[in-house]
Amino acid sequence: TMPGYDPLAFVIDECHKRGMECHAWFVTFPLGTDKSVKEQGKLSVVKRQPKLCKRHNGEWYLDPGVPGTSDYILSLVKELVNGYDIDGIHFDYIRYPEQAKSFPDKSLYNKYGKKRPLAEWRRENINKMVYRIYDWVKSVKPWVQVSSSPLGKYNRIERVPNAGWTAYESVFQDPKMWMQNGKQDMIVPMMYYLHDNFFPFVDNWVDNCNGRLVVPGLGAYRMLKEEADWTVNDITDQIDYSRYYGGAGCTFFRCANILDNTKGLYDELKDNYYKYPAQLPPLSWLNDTVPTAPEEVRIEKEGDELKLSWRKPDSEKDVLTYTVYYSLTDSIDPASARNILMTGIRDTSIYLPVDTASERGYTFSVSSSTRYHIESALSKETYYYLTKYPK
Repeated sequence: TMPGYDPLAFVIDECHKRGMECHAWFVTFPLGTDKSVKEQGKLSVVKRQPKLCKRHNGEWYLDPGVPGTSDYILSLVKELVNGYDIDGIHFDYIRYPEQAKSFPDKSLYNKYGKKRPLAEWRRENINKMVYRIYDWVKSVKPWVQVSSSPLGKYNRIERVPNAGWTAYESVFQDPKMWMQNGKQDMIVPMMYYLHDNFFPFVDNWVDNCNGRLVVPGLGAYRMLKEEADWTVNDITDQIDYSRYYGGAGCTFFRCANILDNTKGLYDELKDNYYKYPAQLPPLSWLNDTVPTAPEEVRIEKEGDELKLSWRKPDSEKDVLTYTVYYSLTDSIDPASARNILMTGIRDTSIYLPVDTASERGYTFSVSSSTRYHIESALSKETYYYLTKYPK
């Protein structure tokens, strides 16, 4: 039943209030088991678009080789990008299914394959769809990021000849080609492996990324006893490596394993790795225009809070977000994350709870960023001395 409001609009608003972006996640080709398709009844894509669907190993899939599949998925992307203030579109399962060798697309291949090898034709089916979606999104709202989470290993590499399951060979996914052609903004490979099955593949992704963002997906769930019993160090070594060798950040699968503080991982991240807010990496290949800095921060004390406010620069017509910097000593170092108080702010004011019993001086400054994460210079600094005695 519908809840009487639009859940996606609500989620986007709540993310933006908290300085977060909201990217819509698409399970691209899989449609579910026989059971789930049956439960959906008339609403199932299998019933609504039977020509696009194939059954394979007891589950249903959209077939990337049917020309109409790309039309259908693009129609869903259009609905979200046109109808919502979304920050990104993210494709998962944008590949042929497991045991793809037996995927039933022989007659389509005979019809459309033009004598090319099957593997090449299959990769091309997905490539064409990726390019088409990317180009459409950029023509309408160029700041909306397009990303995907391919398998964790792009292809079999010399250093790891027995890599097993790879994106390129096993499921006909060619994210290297997408990045080389500038048709992805970010790749979030599912790198849920250790040691030689992780480190060399970070290098392989970064070497092939054409300046786009590579954000390794780390297998936090592998810390569970019944999974692989990894240690916290297994995860933090991977964060360290990704930071040194060109990753643009890390993601974790699954959220619950972080929030449950599995083996103390949440504490480790909060106290050491993600102690301070961070800026999002600039999307300079989309638009590298530097915005104007806001005018300086105005500060008023209201009860137990300080109200900080600033003005959006008159010259800026587009949506901006703001980052507030602060220091308890005199100077702010914009290169140091410890000086960031909050980032991704959409409003032009914030309220800070302060300890009004103690006396202390604060220096504040604010910068603006475009939707492409390009940051302005900092505003003039504002010094405020908090005292319990009225001046």
